[in-house]
Amino acid sequence: FDRILFVSGLKDYVRFHLADTPRPLIALSTMKSVEDRLPADRFCRVHRSYIVALDKIESVEHNRIRIGDELIPVAPAYQEVFMKKIGG
Repeated sequence: FDRILFVSGLKDYVRFHLADTPRPLIALSTMKSVEDRLPADRFCRVHRSYIVALDKIESVEHNRIRIGDELIPVAPAYQEVFMKKIGG
């Protein structure tokens, strides 16, 4: 769990974006299945296609999360839960 920066969905696959690894690890799975397996106190679903590691968030700007060079959108449906988890 410590190396996961964020998870992104791609139809029937998920991509695990890992620290110190230039290319994501791709697995045949659903976002729901991954969300259910990740610890809820360390990860948060912020979009239909994204789950982020809370401790890897560098900043939140206008409903977007910055993790490294990536800007990840926060969908309105997930915004309230996300803001509670980060203490906002």
